[in-house]
This record gives sequence, C-alpha cells and structure tokens, in this order.
Amino acid sequence: MLNRVGLTALVLGVVLNSHGAWYDNRYFPAFYFPFSRTGQEAFYGDIKGFFMRSDSAYGLGGNEIELYELDGVLDLNQVAEALEKTGHPNPLDPDLTAFKGSSIPFRVPGKVDAQGVRFHFAKDFHKYFTIGLAGAIMHVDARQSFKLVKREINGFDELNVADARALEQAFERALGQASEELGVVIGRWDKAGPSDLDLYLGVGNVWNYPRKFRRVDASARVGILIPTGVERDICNAASLPFAGDGHFGAYIEGHVELEMREDMRLGFRANVSNRFSRTKTRRVPVQDEPQSFGALVDGFCVDPRATFVLNPYAIFDDMHNGLGFALGYTFVTRYKDGDRWRDERSDPVVPAKFCNIEQFSAWTAEYISINVFYDFGRSLTQHKRTPILTFVWDAPVRVFGASKLISRTHRISLGVRFDV
Repeated sequence: MLNRVGLTALVLGVVLNSHGAWYDNRYFPAFYFPFSRTGQEAFYGDIKGFFMRSDSAYGLGGNEIELYELDGVLDLNQVAEALEKTGHPNPLDPDLTAFKGSSIPFRVPGKVDAQGVRFHFAKDFHKYFTIGLAGAIMHVDARQSFKLVKREINGFDELNVADARALEQAFERALGQASEELGVVIGRWDKAGPSDLDLYLGVGNVWNYPRKFRRVDASARVGILIPTGVERDICNAASLPFAGDGHFGAYIEGHVELEMREDMRLGFRANVSNRFSRTKTRRVPVQDEPQSFGALVDGFCVDPRATFVLNPYAIFDDMHNGLGFALGYTFVTRYKDGDRWRDERSDPVVPAKFCNIEQFSAWTAEYISINVFYDFGRSLTQHKRTPILTFVWDAPVRVFGASKLISRTHRISLGVRFDV
C-alpha cells in the first residue's frame, strides 16, 4: 500500500502540470505539456507566446488534401444547382449551358497563420484542491485561392489555348457570381480575438517513494469550456472557429505520473470532453456543396459528439545545468459517427442535406510534442522561486496512420512559468 509523505496533495499532477486546454478544434491545436512540481506554492502562472501555420490537411483516407477541402470538394455546378433550389439565379452564363449537370471542380488551397498568447493561472486551496483558468488571445490571417481542375471538365483538353483560357475565366466569373448570390466573401479572413476559456477544479495527491518509484503523482479534474472564442463567420468562406464555435462544453480528465529515477518521469493523461447542443444561424448545403458555400442560411441545431484524448509522455529533467527535454504523443479523436444536425426551421420548404457535414465532422489527430526547457532553479539555488523557460514544437504526424480530416497545423510556443 502506498505511503503518504507530507501534504503535497495540492500539487495535483495535471492541474499544476498543465496549461489548461481544449482538444476539440481540428484547426488550432491547444495541447499542453506537463511540468510537475512538488512545492506548495499558493499561486502560479504560465504564459506562452505562440505561432501556428498550416497550408494543407489530412483527408478522409489520411491522404494530403488542400486546407479548405476539409468539408468537401468545391464543385461549381453543385453550388449553382443549390442556388436554383433556393430561388437564386444560376450563376453559369448562358454560353456555359453545355456544362450544366456536369462536374466543375475547383481546388481550394489555402494558408493560415496565427499568432497569440496563451495563459494559465491556478490557485490551490484546502489540502487537495486547485481551481484554475486558462485561455488564449490570438490573431488569425487566413488566405485561400481557387484553381479550376481543368482535366476533370469534359472537353477542356480539346480546346486551343485561347478558348481554354476564355472558358477558365468564364468559370471563375461564375464562381464570383455564385459567391455574391450566397452572400459569401472569398479569398481572405483576418480576425483577432479570444479563444474559449477553460475553468476547472482539480483534486489529487503525491506519494513519495512508493514501492520502486521515487514519486507517484495521481490526479483528476473536471472543467467547463466557456465559449468566449471567435466563431466561424458564415459570410466568409475562409473563416475558422478559434475553439468550440460557440458551444459550451465540459470535460473530465485523469492523469498519473511516475518518477522512475532522478530526473526521469513517465506520464499518461486521458481526457473526455463534450460540447453541448446549440441552435443558431448557420450555413448548410442543399446539394453536395461544401458547408462554407451552403445555399441555406437559417436556424439549425448542432449536437457535437464527444472527443477522446490519450497522451503519454516522457520528461528528462536537468540533463545539463537545468536544461531539460520532454517528448509527448497526443491522440485525439472525435466520435466516429460525427456531429448530429437538426433542422429547426418552422417551414423547411427546401430540405437541408446534413450527411456530408456529419461525415466530415468525425476526425482524428495525432501530434508529437517536443519540449526543451530551462529551469533556473537548478542553477540559482539561493533563490526560493525561479522561472522555467520553455520552447515547444507541436507537429502533426501519422504515427499509427490514424490522422484524418484535420488541418496539418504546426505550433511553436515560447514562454515562461512562474510561481508566487
């Protein structure tokens, strides 16, 4: 049986180790890396500046696709037919009548850059409990372009150069006209604002020298996800939600960390979260057009599915005069059947088509996190409290070939942790 040594319970493993995070956004990873502490500080903070970039994504089969094809391939003819069904004029010119009913696909490459600051503050109370708050503020610059897939258009290869260029320009004009009819801006989205807030309560304990371990740190926490983050703009095809797209959420998390020997720790974290259903004005497809080009705009309810997370990691402290290294793997999966959509319109004359939205909302992500940190406390022993500088690189991978329908977003973070 494990023997308690001291009242170091307020360390709380995951609570005092983490940055507070949400996992259920496939565009902007908000993973955190643990830093165990065994002191009894009453308050601590963790602040990190970060930069994120993505210019591609993993498709339904794990293949590489364009970033803005995560909700389907843009087919101009599908958009045109959807506009006709909703009472709008068909954007295809009369001289393009021969192409009605056939595929007119566009590739939609894009690039997203994000910069911001993440913060996490926590305060312990009583013997075993801690309350914490975490979030972020960031700026996102998203760009997209549209390239006609000529080889998939009937008869295009048979045209001479001049006629081919004229036809391409006609399709591009039709796409612009379709965007105007939909009331959708295309090309760029620039936005600054907050993420969701993570408010949590944690409980746990630390046992020193149980059995063959130097230390065992076990903890659990429950939290709520407050939807303060920037939501998707249904009038801009390049927009992306900063976090949970306006849905409240809740989660439970468990964590255990084992100190195998001096300056070497192995840990494991498991998290289950779920966002609550919400009805709001949304854009949805009528045909097989992507959601961002959906021809219906009205009140629809989305009931998000649960998100499951597994996160093993290893930490090597003080490899050289306070310099440490850590490596982690994060596996995140949204429930396989995807989110559930409901039509809340009182008179749904034109039926909405939810099957593609629901299918594309079931995603899986794999990330490797590399962390290099410097603990000033290892060299400045005369100071009671010293900061820890951290550098973290989160990279999307396919270690087990599971990643699908996520943005391939890399994140670089640089920050400092302090105790007061």
